[in-house]
Amino acid sequence: MKKHNHAKALEKLNEIGFRPFEQTELQTLFTELKNAIHIGISRKGVPTSEDGGLLAFPTGVTPITQKDVERIPEGTAAIVCACGGTNWIFTKATRGKNGTVKLAEPYVRPIPKNQRQHTFASLTELFATEIFNVAQEYNLTETPNLPIAVSFGFPQTTVRTTNGDIDARVNRSNLPKFWKITDCDESLPPEKQPSLSRLLRVALRKKGMKSIGRIVFVNDTVAVALDVQHDGKDSKDLPVGFVFGTGTNAAMDGNSKKGIINLEAGHAKAMQADHVFEHMLKKKLVPGTIPVLEYWMGGGYLPARIAGAIWCMADYFADPKQMTKTILKNTNQALVSEIAQGVSPRKLGLHSGPSEYKTVSECARRTLIQAGQVIGVMIATVCAETGYTKGKVHVPYEGSLLNKGYLVEKTAQQTIHSLLPKSNIVPYKACGMNGVAKLAMLLSQTKK
Repeated sequence: MKKHNHAKALEKLNEIGFRPFEQTELQTLFTELKNAIHIGISRKGVPTSEDGGLLAFPTGVTPITQKDVERIPEGTAAIVCACGGTNWIFTKATRGKNGTVKLAEPYVRPIPKNQRQHTFASLTELFATEIFNVAQEYNLTETPNLPIAVSFGFPQTTVRTTNGDIDARVNRSNLPKFWKITDCDESLPPEKQPSLSRLLRVALRKKGMKSIGRIVFVNDTVAVALDVQHDGKDSKDLPVGFVFGTGTNAAMDGNSKKGIINLEAGHAKAMQADHVFEHMLKKKLVPGTIPVLEYWMGGGYLPARIAGAIWCMADYFADPKQMTKTILKNTNQALVSEIAQGVSPRKLGLHSGPSEYKTVSECARRTLIQAGQVIGVMIATVCAETGYTKGKVHVPYEGSLLNKGYLVEKTAQQTIHSLLPKSNIVPYKACGMNGVAKLAMLLSQTKK
């Protein structure tokens, strides 16, 4: 081990390329991501990444506006759910004053790993049980034409049914976060798979729901794009949506029959592998071998970026194994920001001397700056692909990294302006559950 020297450690970080991206690098990333989006949204066949484009799943869901939401009668109620992953959320949504939609206190259903194997029928029975519980709690079981809205976090194909539902079809047995559909026949195309909206409607009727309105399933990022909140004369919502949290994604209006497109942007193969990424691979801190955007900007991977940087400089640390293990095992979601701001290592459970910790803090700062830059590239690129060039627009996003990550929002805005000098893009905190509730309420106003 070399005696720790902070100045020498910084030189090492620069030497391995672990630094803020230069403008030429950002411009190259902007161009490559734009090409990947363009290929994806222009594709006529089935979603694939083999052609160099994003998967870009079409949904057929038409963007809505704040004026559309204002047409929903005040007091209209819906049941809304966020389902996918480890904790499912169910609650009541109500159209409030001034065109707002408010969520009641949510009911959270944790689903342990050993309870994530289901048939299509038992999966929708799980939906139905919790939805009916909420309906009983809020006296909605006999509400006429009650909308049911689901922000669905699994890979899906969206199908508009003849009764006006927006349906989800799943044609993969193995789903993220160890979920599995045991009776899924993967040889069948999506349109031949069981209809989740039909199964859910049948299950709810058996439980005693008297009058069910539209049942709406949409991808969780598309749901964010539906949480429109602005309709001013000089500043409107752009038909896009972003997730900047543990994972990352983007959605945008395809200006065609494809509707809002779930880009699966976090999987864009636009990044160049660096020494830090190589150590992340070596230590199995990422699930894939191709450097995709999410590994630089997904909140779940930022601790791994710091760990990778430390391993690049292992000779400069007394106990790099202890340091990286503590960072990777820590459950504090604000850990990276707190390290970057120099919060006492003792408070964070890190055993480090002052000089070593100064270097770790610099690693955290550079990790967050790079994340902010890549977020800025994604926002600028997706907005530009909708045809936006200048003027004030609002864009919705979900997740805490952009607004709470140290230096992230500032860096993202600087990056956006460097790529789109005439832009005035204002990201605002949105909620996918609100977005899908707004759509379900709107659709339930129309006749079947």
